[in-house]
Amino acid sequence: AYIVDNQVVFWSERYRERYLRPADWLINVSSGARYRFVLNVSEEVKKVALRSAEVIGMRIGVVDLIRTGSQGPYVLEVDTDSHHMLIDRQFKGIPDYREFFDLDRYIAEALLVEPEVPKPRTRGNADTL
Repeated sequence: AYIVDNQVVFWSERYRERYLRPADWLINVSSGARYRFVLNVSEEVKKVALRSAEVIGMRIGVVDLIRTGSQGPYVLEVDTDSHHMLIDRQFKGIPDYREFFDLDRYIAEALLVEPEVPKPRTRGNADTL
C-alpha cells in the first residue's frame, strides 16, 4: 500500500509466475519476481495498512503486507523514503505505468498543502483560574 497523508494512493504486489522450490517464495525482483498493480483490496487489508501508517506517524510511505489463508493480512514492514530511497519506484521506468505510478507527484501535492495545526487543549474554562 503506497500511502500519502492517510490515503492509499495505489496498491501493487510482487509475484512469481510459478513456484518450484522454497526459494521461489522470495519475491524480490532481483530473484525473478514481477510487479503488478492491484485495483481492489478488502476493507480489512485497507484498514490494516492505514492503521499501521497511523500508529508510527507515517505521512508518506509504504506498508508491505502478506496475504494468509484464513487469518487475514499481516504487516511485514513499513518503509519511508530516506537517503536510501526505500520506496520502490520501478514502475516509473515502465512506459505503460509511468502516468499512473507517479508517487513523486502525490508527495509533491501533499507537501504543497498547508498542514492543519492542531488547536491547543485546555482544561475546563480558560477564563477562570
